[in-house]
Amino acid sequence: MELRDSVLAWMQSALSGRGTLTAIYAVFALAAGIQSYVSPEKQFTEGGKYYTCYNNYVIFRNSYIHMAEDRDMYVQYPDEQGDLYKYTPTFALFFGLFTMMPDWLGLCLWNILNALVLLTAIYRLPGFTVRQKNIMLILLLPELMTSLQNEQSNGLITGLLIHAFVWMEAGRLFPAVMSVVASAFVKLFGVAGLAWLIFYPGRWKSAVYTVLATLLVTKVMPHNSVVSDVCWEMTIPHPTGIR
Repeated sequence: MELRDSVLAWMQSALSGRGTLTAIYAVFALAAGIQSYVSPEKQFTEGGKYYTCYNNYVIFRNSYIHMAEDRDMYVQYPDEQGDLYKYTPTFALFFGLFTMMPDWLGLCLWNILNALVLLTAIYRLPGFTVRQKNIMLILLLPELMTSLQNEQSNGLITGLLIHAFVWMEAGRLFPAVMSVVASAFVKLFGVAGLAWLIFYPGRWKSAVYTVLATLLVTKVMPHNSVVSDVCWEMTIPHPTGIR
């Protein structure tokens, strides 16, 4: 009875604050990264070549290397990775930050980034108590773990779009647009978040912000990004299915 009461008291305390869920998300993200790093190599097709268990992360890392070497990011590199790169050229540029790190560190930090962007976005949602937000985070955790174990960007994109929604609700159009544009420069479907702006005042201002943000990012892209964009579009109808 005392043990049950202690557990219930701990659960009540955990649901009433942010510290416990923040720690859980960070630990789970770290655990997913370590699990992927230490897991044995595997095949993605029967009889195929063996690749690291964190193949998606390797693809992201290599995309920056291929861009820096002025090579096409959107062709097969079977000696290096187990699938095509299907993200944007801007994401490849961003991933250069992780490329400078050893895989074990970059992998863990990439997962933590995804988890914490989503967590902070949920905590910023208006109209909900901390307890309700913690319940949301608990319900999201299994799906997030699946994403983290595959080194995917779902947590990052979802978190950025939720942040954009919160900024729109607060009437802060510039950070809202920047959040949507950032998600779109990871994976293009994030641009769907701009449709929300139709329902908020200042639509023309939002359009100007969007154009300026897009021009700014495009300006810093390497010279081969235009060709890469075309190649990226050509990969969309031909998914190979592991990501």
